[in-house]
Amino acid sequence: RIGLVTWASNYASACTGTTFPAAQADCGVALDFEQIRIALNQMGSSTMQGATNISAGLGAAIDMLTGPGSNPLAKKTIVLFTDGQWNDGDAPSTMMSSLGANNITVHVVTLLNGLDLSEMDSLASSSGGTHYNASGESELIAAFDTLAKSLPVVLTE
Repeated sequence: RIGLVTWASNYASACTGTTFPAAQADCGVALDFEQIRIALNQMGSSTMQGATNISAGLGAAIDMLTGPGSNPLAKKTIVLFTDGQWNDGDAPSTMMSSLGANNITVHVVTLLNGLDLSEMDSLASSSGGTHYNASGESELIAAFDTLAKSLPVVLTE
């Protein structure tokens, strides 16, 4: 099962009237990967504006994984895909108690080099996850490939 949360920061353009929430659930946890593809394609057709409020995104993902209809026995994992620098809202480390209380693992995939990524390293390792930093397309593909192969698979009858 998979869901999709997008996040940036609360933003309103004075010129166009376009608004973006700090975080939103684009596709609730489901078995339908087509819903994810549709949501991603819709995101790709518009430019997101604003800052980087990682805590808002993590909060929305935690709500999705623990909210109504969630499976309390499921292994809960968040894959956080980010430039690696939060500059709005609370520090991502403030989410650690909520992640721990809900037994949620966070794997972080970052895109930028030359930045202090210690917050992303700490977020991943403290939750039992891994931090991957990709500086180009091939490293990004390799990170997601490695990550996909490392996630647990549970077969039930």
